[in-house]
Amino acid sequence: MSTATLSIRDKQAVRVINMLKTWSDRLSGHVTQKRAHVRKDLVTKLMIIIPESSQEAGESQDRSMIEVWSRNISRGGICIISDGKLKTNTDTVIVGVGNKFMESEIVRNRQVHDGFWEYGLMFIQEIQM
Repeated sequence: MSTATLSIRDKQAVRVINMLKTWSDRLSGHVTQKRAHVRKDLVTKLMIIIPESSQEAGESQDRSMIEVWSRNISRGGICIISDGKLKTNTDTVIVGVGNKFMESEIVRNRQVHDGFWEYGLMFIQEIQM
């Protein structure tokens, strides 16, 4: 992925994703994985929607639609990083993947580097938007 046209924060996100991939690669074979589906690298920007947002769409503090970066994807879910902790009252978000919208459950989260948070999202069902 070319970083020539990315913002400073986008470049930081790519750097964090690369660091996380390096750690994952180092642990591969040393830690037993409980994965039902094969993961594929997918480094791209996505939009997630937090359904219970109390803000009106378009307000300056609107947190209902958030831009995130994906790390990898499988048939069962997706791993993302966000710039800061997601502000959600439930464990359910909607993630736009290509032309599909997937209702997803947050099954894992942790603070990683440079203020970014990593989230593991398990796909629940495709929804119509």
